[in-house]
Amino acid sequence: MAPSRTAFPRQRRQTLLLMRVVRGQVPVQLAVDVDLTAVTADRSLTPPSEHPASITSYLVLCAARALGGFPQARTLSTGRLRPRRYGPGPTTVKVVLDATHAGERFVAAHLVTDADRRPLADLDTDLRAAAAAGRDGRTAPADLRALWRLPFPLAALAFALATRPSRRLDRLGALTVSNLGARGVHQVAPLGGSPLSLGIGAVRQAVVPGDQGPQVRPVLTLTLVFDHRSLDGALAADLLADLVHRVENWPARRPGPPAGVGAGPPDPHPPLPDPAGLAPAGR
Repeated sequence: MAPSRTAFPRQRRQTLLLMRVVRGQVPVQLAVDVDLTAVTADRSLTPPSEHPASITSYLVLCAARALGGFPQARTLSTGRLRPRRYGPGPTTVKVVLDATHAGERFVAAHLVTDADRRPLADLDTDLRAAAAAGRDGRTAPADLRALWRLPFPLAALAFALATRPSRRLDRLGALTVSNLGARGVHQVAPLGGSPLSLGIGAVRQAVVPGDQGPQVRPVLTLTLVFDHRSLDGALAADLLADLVHRVENWPARRPGPPAGVGAGPPDPHPPLPDPAGLAPAGR
């Protein structure tokens, strides 16, 4: 019996069209394990009346702060006959979420603007609300609903205009974050249309070297996918090392107002020292 043929689901149009955007990229992957001991300790100190911030929220904040010190990592390179570079763009992070609408599952994107300046509690509340809206199944973002209503040729044109190189860093962010760790995936290498994409794997217990010998600690695998047209491996590795440094040295919670109160904390960590003396200008 031949399989049935139906129209492509409108809810997944944005993913289909995004693949046209990423087709020209030259993706390279870097993976590293990160020790979550400091983050786990901070989450354990959350007052009983509050939700502990998600691992994703910690990683988004640390990644955005690291990204702020690497202007070249926030650029976009396109073109063949006349190559062009756009940026550096802002520290906007796109977080991809599993969503449902009218019984069809699809990927929704939530943009976190000025992510490096957001208090952790505020960022976490924002992401939780976006994830809950995606699971609700009854509503969808206005821009997606507009894309779904258009005839496909017009939808493709609208998407291409909205994500053209001069606007792409604002519309798709400098970094895309995808977390499949909650589903037991050890490692994921996403392509999100941004110059950089970060995949978050599942938390697991692993033996980690320590000052007092090997210890069993919570770790997860981070995978950074970067467009080789925009930056090279050494710079991407420095950015990933800076991110890991911030996560593994998350500051111990001090007595005082709850996280997220006030205008937002300054970056608690200086940039990771560059042992080779090759840090990019502006870092």
